[in-house]
Amino acid sequence: MDSSSKNLECVKMIQQQLVLLLHARKCQYRQPNNRVVRCSIPYCELMVSVLEHMGTCSEGSECAVPHCHSWRLILHHWATCLRSNCVICTPLNPENLCLLAKLFLDHKSLYYDTEPFLFYVFTEYDSYGCHIVGYFSKEKKSAQDDNVVCILVLPPYQRKGYGSLMIQFGYELSKMEGKIGTPEKPLSDLGLLSYRSYWNQTILEILVDLLEKESDDNPQISVMDINTRTWIKKEDVLATLQLLNVIQYYKSQL
Repeated sequence: MDSSSKNLECVKMIQQQLVLLLHARKCQYRQPNNRVVRCSIPYCELMVSVLEHMGTCSEGSECAVPHCHSWRLILHHWATCLRSNCVICTPLNPENLCLLAKLFLDHKSLYYDTEPFLFYVFTEYDSYGCHIVGYFSKEKKSAQDDNVVCILVLPPYQRKGYGSLMIQFGYELSKMEGKIGTPEKPLSDLGLLSYRSYWNQTILEILVDLLEKESDDNPQISVMDINTRTWIKKEDVLATLQLLNVIQYYKSQL
């Protein structure tokens, strides 16, 4: 193996360790009630334990705990590197996802401070490895309970259900957080079509299920019932029901 191949393998190994370290640093496999839920990511538990040790370790390169010094160097590089062409950091920088989205979304605003956001990247896997098909981002703390800030499916992978999968995943995150979710407004034309399709399908499934289970000739369900069962915001439920023309008014009220 020549020197260039060795360097490439070394860079890949450092990148893999960096990705796992960034995951382990934020992994919530220990719940607030101290119930241990094992993370399925390989080496996550090991990295969490070493990271906990690193928080109090002061021995530097002399530390006998495996990986303590080398992982500290990797994290320090990630935190301080300012090179735009760094072979280690640049491929992992979430700013690149924002720039990628800008190529396909005219209304996309660029945020060079990506720290307030979480990025969820979807890939397809084959014999050549993982290939990005799209991503969505959400704020870590949203005052409006937005569960999606930006969503993108790359053109070759559109009309394959990935958009609906990402939208559903966003609502599952809202469910885990115990918050009624909604996408950030205003939506793009394509985004609005995607969300309307998801809302229509989700709400119609509930209405059809209601008709099948209720023996009454005139089964009823409230907007709040749909809201709590789907985690879709009330305003989005109302807009969808109006488009479906299934809202009934009684004494000028819904």
